[in-house]
Amino acid sequence: MSALVEEVVCPSCWGEFDPADGVWISRHPGLMGDVRLGPDAQERFQPSRFDARGFPLDARGQACSEVACPHCHLALPRYFLEMRPLFVSVVGAPASGKSYFLGAAIHQLRSVSGERFKLGMLDADPERNALILDYERALFQQRDLDSPLDVAELIRKTQYGANAAGTFAAVHHGGLLLHRPRPFSYRLETKSGHPAHLEQTDDPNNQKVNRILCVYDNAGESYLPTRQDPHAEEVTAHLAQARFILFVFDPLQDRRFLNEVEQVKGPMPPPKQITGQYEVLAEAARRVHQLRSGDRGAWPPLLILVSKWDAWHQLLPGVDMSEPLRQGSRAPVAGLDVERIESASDQLRTLLLRLCPNLVQTAEAIGHEVRYLPVSALGKTPETRPGMNRPA
Repeated sequence: MSALVEEVVCPSCWGEFDPADGVWISRHPGLMGDVRLGPDAQERFQPSRFDARGFPLDARGQACSEVACPHCHLALPRYFLEMRPLFVSVVGAPASGKSYFLGAAIHQLRSVSGERFKLGMLDADPERNALILDYERALFQQRDLDSPLDVAELIRKTQYGANAAGTFAAVHHGGLLLHRPRPFSYRLETKSGHPAHLEQTDDPNNQKVNRILCVYDNAGESYLPTRQDPHAEEVTAHLAQARFILFVFDPLQDRRFLNEVEQVKGPMPPPKQITGQYEVLAEAARRVHQLRSGDRGAWPPLLILVSKWDAWHQLLPGVDMSEPLRQGSRAPVAGLDVERIESASDQLRTLLLRLCPNLVQTAEAIGHEVRYLPVSALGKTPETRPGMNRPA
């Protein structure tokens, strides 16, 4: 039997509760209507009766297997009762390529985590993760690899406002209708060969190491400092809980950076859209400052991910484009090559300070620990053909 954590943290409202205090989701179709989620949701309840297998019974005698947070009543995969969460926020302006990055990053993590890191990576909530799975299929599982594709249309833009119902849930609480974010969640568990893979009876779930990775992603419009969406700050409140924040920056939307690339590579297609990337970073910083009570020391590490590296890698000739991994000397587990990562960050910071000084100044004014990393979702620059567009 799996051991439970001492305290569960809800990934939607971040309320903390004892595993025994979770509410259960009724199964009988006649038990519709919930005080928090409205008339179309199954009723939540505290169990008082159980069947022979230990499953709680709802008011109509149906055995129930789904648990929910007692604060917001949103459903929780049982894994949240067994592992501690690791919250990560991904931020970017509209058309920054954030969705492409997410699809590529999750795909790469799945590919290398098992063999290189001896970590199993599985979907904790496949239904909620379906959007990322669609991203992965669009980028890496096309039927005809030799036929040209309109890369700009591969991945649907992250939805915003009323069209983004899949990224949040509406919850009634204290007379208010609140919008709670719904993360993508993944189980990260040690496998045989990992030095921390322990077969100890006092830690059957290896809770010291295993985690639920919760990745929050919102449309870039949610970070625009316009105050047009009254729920924008609610659905981005995960910034207050994040262990680290990833900011995806498209350098080809910056005129000075694009000019520098064109001096090396020749004319480049103009950006499909130019957005206020510096303003988005500043607005995200304002929200973190507000949500964390103005404590600058409480700012999480900030990673500036400079996208489309394949298109501008000539500007960083001293940075190796291979994976920054190194094999462990005592265990068959790879680790990060921290020296290479720090060197790449320093070189990229120098480049950005010259071409995009606003980015560096904004990032370092708000974060006490900032790193700059070049990333590429596609691995190569798309070819421009008549009738086709470069990705945003």
